Amino acid sequence: MDYNIFKHYPLSYSTYVIQSKMIDDKLHAYVFDKDGYKYVKVKPNVLIARALKKINSSFGHARDISKSILGEQLKKLPLIVSNHYGQPLIMFPLFSPGSVDNIWVTYNTITHIGGQKDLVIVEFNHQSVIELNVSRQSFNNQYVNAANLFKGSSSQWRS
Repeated sequence: MDYNIFKHYPLSYSTYVIQSKMIDDKLHAYVFDKDGYKYVKVKPNVLIARALKKINSSFGHARDISKSILGEQLKKLPLIVSNHYGQPLIMFPLFSPGSVDNIWVTYNTITHIGGQKDLVIVEFNHQSVIELNVSRQSFNNQYVNAANLFKGSSSQWRS
């Protein structure tokens, strides 16, 4: 199969969702953004790690910041992955971040959440919509955690 695969992809407010997809027996990031879908020739966590590196951070440091704001008890922590014009860009995992089934969602770009028990329909900026096969309750919990991280971190980014 022929795919349009990118080597690099910068995370931004145009990024909505990052999923994992197998292509030719290799795991790639499948990115949904304001322009549609893109394959990126790295694993989703590599995209997150690259974004963190640009702000002189790492997965460990980003987790520590999230824990300091949200508490030690959370397992699937939302992360501040970038800073755009004084606003933290926050992504949250729907499953374990190390799982190939994980989906990263950009908190800042969500405009509406709907759906049913095991199907979440998310609307993003520019009226882009995606359906995710995930528990609505789990999605909502992760969304609230990301909202709390945003609220707790925003003043730090503005200073």
